[in-house]
Amino acid sequence: MLNVIQFIIRFGTFFLFLGLEIVCIYLIVNYNKAQQDIFLNSANLLSGSVNEKFTKVRSFMNQYSVVDSISQENAALYQERFNYPFLFDTLDNFKDTSLVYSVIPARVINNSVSTQHNYFTINKGTSDGVQKGLGVITKNGVAGIVKSTSKHFALVISILNDDLKTSASLTRNGYFGSLVWDGKDPKYFDLQDLPRHAETKVGDTIQTSGYSLIFPKGILLGTVKEIKQKEGTNFYSLTCRIWEDMSKLDIVYVLKNNAKPELEQLEKDVYTDK
Repeated sequence: MLNVIQFIIRFGTFFLFLGLEIVCIYLIVNYNKAQQDIFLNSANLLSGSVNEKFTKVRSFMNQYSVVDSISQENAALYQERFNYPFLFDTLDNFKDTSLVYSVIPARVINNSVSTQHNYFTINKGTSDGVQKGLGVITKNGVAGIVKSTSKHFALVISILNDDLKTSASLTRNGYFGSLVWDGKDPKYFDLQDLPRHAETKVGDTIQTSGYSLIFPKGILLGTVKEIKQKEGTNFYSLTCRIWEDMSKLDIVYVLKNNAKPELEQLEKDVYTDK
């Protein structure tokens, strides 16, 4: 109690002055039209500025949830697209089937592009359904294949890795080969072992061939920039410019082929019988 009394004695004059100032300002603003307009305009400017700053902060805080929402929607669209061919038989009759492909959206949290054996890390792991050997794509093409996983993260072999080969084909006629990076320019790849009788020209688009258990057919990858014939062989090697800029990876999508175990077992049985 003594401390309160001492505080009032020490600062009482200041608080009295402050109270009288507030009363004076109220009386001046309330009973004078000009001062009232000035006060309201100033208050509006101040509140508008504060609201603008608050909106920017709120937008910044919400941007990640918006991106996550969009990536979830995109994943659903990819899933519908990749499963569509499996919903019909050869007579175009609808057949009831479980999803062949599941799509898991993820964010790249670490990435390398400066070596010949590049990798990147995503923020999804076994707890999200990500497994070793699954394909990873972006809106512009193929990004890589999952090499290893932990509970919440996964390490992905980038297509900018000269150990990785992706089956790709010419969009207009279906002739296919292996898409390989030569370890030099990250925008250019070689489509190797394309048959010499395959009709092709500069500007043709390339896509995933579908001849693997990792990537479905029809994911556009890039365009043909140069046609080279391999000496002493009946094959072409095409220099292709891919559309994905691997140095700017952010949102990616992991493709899980739910039919893969069955297909692998079927093919294993064939080779075992031999």
